[in-house]
Amino acid sequence: MELQKSILERLLPFLPPDRLILLEETDSTNLAAKRLAVNGAPDGTVILAKRQTAGRGSAGRSFQSPDGGLYLTVLLRPKLPPEKLPSLTPLLAVAAAEAVERVCGVKPGIKWVNDLVVRSRKLAGILAETVFLPDGTAACAAGIGINCDAPQELLPPELRGLAIGLREITGVETDRNALAAELVRGVLHAAEALASDRSAWMDRYRAACVTLGREVLVSCPEGDYRARAQRVDDDGALYVEDETNTVRRVAAGTVSVRGLYGYCETE
Repeated sequence: MELQKSILERLLPFLPPDRLILLEETDSTNLAAKRLAVNGAPDGTVILAKRQTAGRGSAGRSFQSPDGGLYLTVLLRPKLPPEKLPSLTPLLAVAAAEAVERVCGVKPGIKWVNDLVVRSRKLAGILAETVFLPDGTAACAAGIGINCDAPQELLPPELRGLAIGLREITGVETDRNALAAELVRGVLHAAEALASDRSAWMDRYRAACVTLGREVLVSCPEGDYRARAQRVDDDGALYVEDETNTVRRVAAGTVSVRGLYGYCETE
């Protein structure tokens, strides 16, 4: 079902209509939110787009955003130090996974730190970006992109078979209005939890994290190494045991997991 502002307003009655922005197309909902933040847009402003021309993922990667997906960003202004805002990312993953399950009946796993996966393929990506504002405060652009009904042929050849959409899983068209509304509510609850019951949310994150217990390839500035993922702490950092039995704390970088996104061990 196509996104419609009138339906979204009905599903999100607590949100003033001027804080709900639905675009046919934009470069990136996160970039749009950051521009609005600089111009004083209030907490809870929601930007949705039917397609993005320059969607972005973590580590500077592009995020393919054809028609048939759901792309949204919620602008947040939590009363927290800027250095605390990146720790929102795992809470957003929980919010997104639970929203998909409630609306679509599909229970995604979470690949550390911010991707939703089903059948070892990527369903959704999350990107939380801190925006430093002229008045010295900071905001967060909390972006979520979900593959809903876009057919595989709309994806670049290198991504076909690595991504999966909700329609492929369920066999029916996705109610994007209901899913968008549930995502917005989840993001707002996650922002509240950042300063209150973060530990409880992280317990839900750990329960859904498919990275734990798997062999992983850790890519970082010091070089790549193989390890086994052991646990995730309340700050969202991943602890891994490398081939020398040394436990390392991974707070940044890219972790590739065997069996997900086509990664497999090479001899």
